[in-house]
Amino acid sequence: MTQAAGTIFLTPDKKVLLLRRTGEATDHTGEWSFPGGHIEDGETPEEAARRESKEELGDSAPDGKLYEWTRTNKDGVDFTTFLQKVDEPFTPTLNHEHDDFQWVELK
Repeated sequence: MTQAAGTIFLTPDKKVLLLRRTGEATDHTGEWSFPGGHIEDGETPEEAARRESKEELGDSAPDGKLYEWTRTNKDGVDFTTFLQKVDEPFTPTLNHEHDDFQWVELK
């Protein structure tokens, strides 16, 4: 089973950050998602979520408390999703895995 983790960044006015995956990503090309990826050997889910955010958002990835939001086991993937509250939208410095971002209002 693959283990993975990611982070939902949430503003006070209920906007979340989504990233669009490029053809250089290993899967889900063209799909929108939040920062996340595989848990490496010796990492906790929280450590992996923080590392993936730094890799995918660059220096713009904010520090802050992570709250475990959900954990799902589906199609051979054990995925832990964390929530991180941010004061306002920020502009990420995307890596090669993503070519666009949007702050989307939750409904």
